[in-house]
Amino acid sequence: RAHIILGYEKIPAVIKILDDKQSALLSIASNTVRENLSDFELGRSFKKLLDSQYVRSVSELSRYIGISRQQIDRCLDFTKLPISVIDQLEKNPKLFGANCAEFFAGYILKGYVDNVILAVDMIVNGASEQKAMFWLRSQSTSSTRAKKTRKNTPLFYDNKQIGTAYIEGKKIIIECSTGSQPSFVLESLLNKYVEN
Repeated sequence: RAHIILGYEKIPAVIKILDDKQSALLSIASNTVRENLSDFELGRSFKKLLDSQYVRSVSELSRYIGISRQQIDRCLDFTKLPISVIDQLEKNPKLFGANCAEFFAGYILKGYVDNVILAVDMIVNGASEQKAMFWLRSQSTSSTRAKKTRKNTPLFYDNKQIGTAYIEGKKIIIECSTGSQPSFVLESLLNKYVEN
């Protein structure tokens, strides 16, 4: 269309016969060269290629597109973030970069999902990535200190530990043991209470 507008009758062209895999890899390789493509958008493309099994591993993808495995892994960390964060990135793909996504994904694995969401909200409202990451780190450090100083009481049912209880302010918090469903723990405690 551009060449027609310019009035060109003939244009140089290279015709390549590609299968779906080659086409997808060529597309992602050319997209990585584009400077305006965000880390989030790259991560989404990498995930699609891996899910479609056009490439078997991050190492293979790295060889095809010429980006380090570490950078691909950082971009893939976007896919580990909560849905609400993904929604924010859909609206603004350049909200934060892959290094920040890697940092947030690490805290997701440690169980700080709510804090990660709050940190992302800080960025949405104008805070820098560094400020949000510093805040998240400080929050997790203070909650780790609180966990170390609190008195945990083990909860048992039929001689098996089903959870741990502790007091936080005016609340009694119950954390279920691995393999114990919250509904089972609550039902067991209520049954025990009724028996007594």
